[in-house]
Amino acid sequence: MNKLIYLLLFIVFAIVLFYYLFNNRSKEGFNEKYTAIIVEPREHKALSFVLKNALTNLPNNWNIVIMYGNKNKDFVMKIIDTDLSDYRERITTKNLNVDNLTISEYNDLLTSKEFYDNVPTEIFLIFQTDSVICNENKDLLDDFMKYDYVGAPWKDAVGNGGFSLRRKSKVLEIISKCKRGKGNEDVYFANPCISNFKPSIEKAKTFSVEGYYSDKSFGVHKPWAYLDEEELDKKIKQCSPLKQLWELNS
Repeated sequence: MNKLIYLLLFIVFAIVLFYYLFNNRSKEGFNEKYTAIIVEPREHKALSFVLKNALTNLPNNWNIVIMYGNKNKDFVMKIIDTDLSDYRERITTKNLNVDNLTISEYNDLLTSKEFYDNVPTEIFLIFQTDSVICNENKDLLDDFMKYDYVGAPWKDAVGNGGFSLRRKSKVLEIISKCKRGKGNEDVYFANPCISNFKPSIEKAKTFSVEGYYSDKSFGVHKPWAYLDEEELDKKIKQCSPLKQLWELNS
């Protein structure tokens, strides 16, 4: 009888311990902070739309950093004060002190150590005015938090940087150890000289759709430039913000 009592007590203790550890772990995960970053020095007509899309689809422990330029400061502040007033506590701004950025200058910026001094969290999302999170699949984000880098896949690599999830410590390691050529910043980070934990091409399709179609994806990056008409029509039906994003970029 005593052995049975001890066994029951042990089982109860094990169950209580499991729930204690599980709940604490869940709380820690929720309290951890993450950042979504957009670099946009222009008065782009899609900016308000993509910012609100990010703020409404990312959990509350995700904050936004808007990096603006000399010529669109008032434009950005007006968006924050009007369209995004309910989310003001989750928004940080940074003046890049430039009038605009060429593609080459953008690539130089994102491959500089100094850029990441403005990234306050280990995991961060880069997004642009031609990308959105698909409301229907926003929960897919959890599937990719373990990776060092993920973006929409290319033919032989992962992947596009315009809508990409990255790990700050790995980015800084690549910058410190890998010589960069003249190519785009996403090619540099997607194919570094050191190991970089990324999903397979098939898995990456469920993170973002650009040139390779997937029925379900967390987000999209400029798919109208790459998908055929039939695929794009299907994607518009599966990703509700996509149609308006396309119109704002036309």
